Amino acid sequence: MAKAKLITFTFLTLILSFSVGLTALLNFSENSTIEREIASIGHSKINNSELLNSKNIENELSKKIKIYSLNQNHEKVIALEGFSSQLCKTYKKIDLYFEAYGVSVSGESTQFKISADCIPAQDPAEIALIKIPYEKLMNEKPKNAEFKFSGYTESFEFINSDTEWNRTWVLSKIIFKSIRNNESKIVKLNSFQNDKLSQPIVLEF
Repeated sequence: MAKAKLITFTFLTLILSFSVGLTALLNFSENSTIEREIASIGHSKINNSELLNSKNIENELSKKIKIYSLNQNHEKVIALEGFSSQLCKTYKKIDLYFEAYGVSVSGESTQFKISADCIPAQDPAEIALIKIPYEKLMNEKPKNAEFKFSGYTESFEFINSDTEWNRTWVLSKIIFKSIRNNESKIVKLNSFQNDKLSQPIVLEF
């Protein structure tokens, strides 16, 4: 009789241990799946116009755009790291607007506009770098004008320019342009106030 009770107790203990272990394993698997999904979402690229209109783009902007210096060529480059080159199938042009923070002429903000082609980079999943020959720009006389340079497909325009070149610019707006049937479709990222940005995207010459 005692032996039967011992066998029953052992069997129940094994079942209980198995149930606890299975529950823990399922919980771990579920948590791991959720973490992988969150990580995947966090690192996904913007690849369609619906996502471009999302409020989240404004909040994530500083993580998706990087500005680098290429001193040997006296260039700056803008990398749209969070944007897929799939966008270039619809949007052929990209305009980036920078403002000289705290600078204005006749009450109008001083702006620097870059217009670039939206084309894939060497890595076809990425959008090609946007190059800025800042030394060439600084050698020009400060004025309201559009500049183009040999070897660059980008164009550069200064709006409400001061008598001296401003050397610090804060990104305020990006426009993706689609030209179909001689009409331009513009997709705007929500504009924002510079003082509300925890990490403003700054371009310095």
